[in-house]
Amino acid sequence: MPRVRALALVAALPIAALAACSDRPNDLYTYYDDPTSASAVTGEVAAPPPVSTSAALTETSRVRAPAELATGALMRQSDLVAEEVVADQAGAAPVTTLPDCGIDLGAGTAKQATWAYPSGARLRQVVVFSTGTADAADVVAAARSELTCKTFKVAGTTFQLDKTLTLPELPDTDDQVAWCATTQTKSSCTVVVAADRLLTAITVEAGTPARAKTAIARVAPTAAKALTRGA
Repeated sequence: MPRVRALALVAALPIAALAACSDRPNDLYTYYDDPTSASAVTGEVAAPPPVSTSAALTETSRVRAPAELATGALMRQSDLVAEEVVADQAGAAPVTTLPDCGIDLGAGTAKQATWAYPSGARLRQVVVFSTGTADAADVVAAARSELTCKTFKVAGTTFQLDKTLTLPELPDTDDQVAWCATTQTKSSCTVVVAADRLLTAITVEAGTPARAKTAIARVAPTAAKALTRGA
């Protein structure tokens, strides 16, 4: 057998063997470079990767508890720098029923903070996260309707109710109501503000009606801003 023919036969053996072991045509280009995948032929779609359990837990952990929300809505010392007040009565139980006509601030988780002015005036804030069927705006509406008494007593001292106090509408809130109460020696002014399920009641007690009204007008926007930063 000529040498050239023998070499040709030897070279053809692997190709023939490969073709014999496959049902595909003896076409090397078709065999090695098939652009159609099995999943494309069958119409199958690759399954998405499983959701990370740790990611789901992280998302759940972002849900804040009512106590945390109420605490976050309290004014901080840094919010009241212009008022020159100092924190006072730490740990006092929140006053959720105001003596002014017995106004109830509603059911929920309550937090309180109090401050003292250099002049002796006092500032108190109560925040309630409403957990009942009524939201905070409902509580404010109820408070407005309950301001029907002309006088009320606190520790034996009679206060005259004054509903003439008018404050500008506070931004990013749902409702608000304000009033003052006076005696011969002191005066207090209160504003109750609602935002979603959070409610805040701020009271300033000072020596004269003018001082109490001026202070509550300054503090109310600060309290509203604190209320909405955690809502």
